[in-house]
Amino acid sequence: MLRGLKVLDLSRYLPGPFASLRMAEMGAEVIKVETLPYGDPARSLIESTELLYEICNRGKKSVSLNLRSPKGVELVQRLMVKADVVLESYRPGVAEEIGLGYHKAKELNPRVIYCSLSGFGQEGSLAQMGSHDINYMALSGLLYGFHASSGQTPLIPDCTVADLAGGMAAVEGILAAYIQCLQTGKGAYLDIAITDVLASWQLVNAGMNVHSSSFQSLGGMLRQAVSYQIYETKDGRHMALGALEEKFWLNFCKAVGKEDWIAHHQAPAHASNPIYEEMQKLFRSQDFEYWSQLSVGLDACLTPVISTSEVFCSDYVRERGLRNEDFLRTSIRTSNLSPAPRLGQHTQEILSQWLDLDRDQIKLLLEEKVIQSVDS
Repeated sequence: MLRGLKVLDLSRYLPGPFASLRMAEMGAEVIKVETLPYGDPARSLIESTELLYEICNRGKKSVSLNLRSPKGVELVQRLMVKADVVLESYRPGVAEEIGLGYHKAKELNPRVIYCSLSGFGQEGSLAQMGSHDINYMALSGLLYGFHASSGQTPLIPDCTVADLAGGMAAVEGILAAYIQCLQTGKGAYLDIAITDVLASWQLVNAGMNVHSSSFQSLGGMLRQAVSYQIYETKDGRHMALGALEEKFWLNFCKAVGKEDWIAHHQAPAHASNPIYEEMQKLFRSQDFEYWSQLSVGLDACLTPVISTSEVFCSDYVRERGLRNEDFLRTSIRTSNLSPAPRLGQHTQEILSQWLDLDRDQIKLLLEEKVIQSVDS
């Protein structure tokens, strides 16, 4: 779908690379600019392995440059001229300082779509603060919701929700700007703040707060009923029941032989409620496998709570074609991507194809340590 789109990716770690990964899966040509001598810090972030890098940088080409060298910066600027999209995730102001910010990119390429992806945006009192996924979730109100009950310490989820949400929002903005560019010929600047993205997810809760005398989140309201709960099974696993509508609750009650529960659809999930106690006992009377099998084909919004490791091998992932060899797709159905590149693997190729540099020019840059190539 994005074949022909040229993306110059200056981002590092997870949010930006996840964004460019999604574009690569849709067919874009993604050139990943990595700084000498070590490249993207994600290459050694997890137990001194390149696992995180390998997962998020499939289908891309790596160009390794010395960005402390004026010649290295100049090469990136020349690549900007050829790019449709520039994506960066430096701390606000850094890209401008080294000569790779939006103003320089626009000067060189008025049609460029330039996206700055950061935690708190390019302006504001928190713009320069060091931060990670846990901080964005905390300030957006999202982390607060990850607790078993009010007053308990929130749990850090297994998935880095904020990083991935920020990457998806960046792609959404970039593609909208690309459509505008195709229609008008105008480029765009996108200031994507990850915390902004998560805060926008609170739109329903915020609206409910404005129009209610006492704050109540949507999730908080839903989990008050026995029909919208997580129940423990005999073997210590869990099942998720989301029978909000009466038709689903009716189907569930009939399936478990408890038609006398039908009238208690919205009964409170409280220890003092005998229906709730009976439901807990019912789920604990059978193991996880039993309930998982029962949920198949039962139109009652009942599903097993599976582990992160089980997702990869789940029937759902298999049926939907989300598995791509040793990885999961990012939901876009495409052909298989090439493995993540070695540092500087495509330096000579891109400088030759994009900038028309000949062998002697590339050799000189290698000798001056302006670039690095695995072929050198």
